Amino acid sequence: MKHLWSIAAKTILITLIFFLVLTILFPLITIFIYPFSNQQLYPRPPYHMLFPPINGWGQNGDLLYWIKEAWTTVDIPKHLTNSLIIALATMVLSVIIATPAAFGFVRFKFPLKKWLPLSYLIFMMMPDLVYANSLFTMYHKWGLLDTYIGLILIHTMRAIPFVMFIMIGIFESIPETLEEAAYTLGCSRFQTLIKVTAPMALPGLAAASIFAFLRSWDEFVLTAYLGGSRTNTIVVAASNLLMGHDVHPWRASTVSLIMLIPVMVFIFFIQKYMKAGYISGGMARTY
Repeated sequence: MKHLWSIAAKTILITLIFFLVLTILFPLITIFIYPFSNQQLYPRPPYHMLFPPINGWGQNGDLLYWIKEAWTTVDIPKHLTNSLIIALATMVLSVIIATPAAFGFVRFKFPLKKWLPLSYLIFMMMPDLVYANSLFTMYHKWGLLDTYIGLILIHTMRAIPFVMFIMIGIFESIPETLEEAAYTLGCSRFQTLIKVTAPMALPGLAAASIFAFLRSWDEFVLTAYLGGSRTNTIVVAASNLLMGHDVHPWRASTVSLIMLIPVMVFIFFIQKYMKAGYISGGMARTY
């Protein structure tokens, strides 16, 4: 019987690994192959091969041909700049607004304290298309269409509920007795927040910042509806290459590959603040 359970467990594990490889790694493989392939040789009917043939790497003998071509044709620097401006502003604003709100929900007592945060679930569950349709006329009247301010506002509104729920969980995990001890030592509420609570909440704040940044960076529907030629992000630029009559998978994959680089760099620099040791270290120093 144990042998049968072992076989069943191994079968489930192999199936799960195969599923993960098929659904996660396969799209990434195509993104990393298309930008360095030859359009005439890969993929070609009726084979549609995953890997290019021996002579299929590089267009016109240039391995970086599609990167150079997309850089100027798609105007990647402009779209990357738009994405960075909007995503960074969204991250900063959502963290600044949501963090004090989360702290208030956890530390203060007021009517409907338990139920009010749940109302934010409505904003999280509603599709982006609902917001885009309802805000289009309003944005048009206020002159916010195709502006940084308009996109930053709607991206921030969509990111705030997620950031707030992350920070509520972080503040709930920090013992309130540590703040009370700081009060007895003469710290004001603001000093306690800055010197005690904020350092211990730093890993959660880093996680919330990453989430807010990625939430804005990957946003397509709201940006496509409420943005325009001046503020279109790199996601919209890549999507436009796969829609309509002029479908170009080589350019789209190249733009998608370039789009991954800032995200990886951003996560690389901020991940050091997400270590669990920061919390344990804060606890040890306090006691």
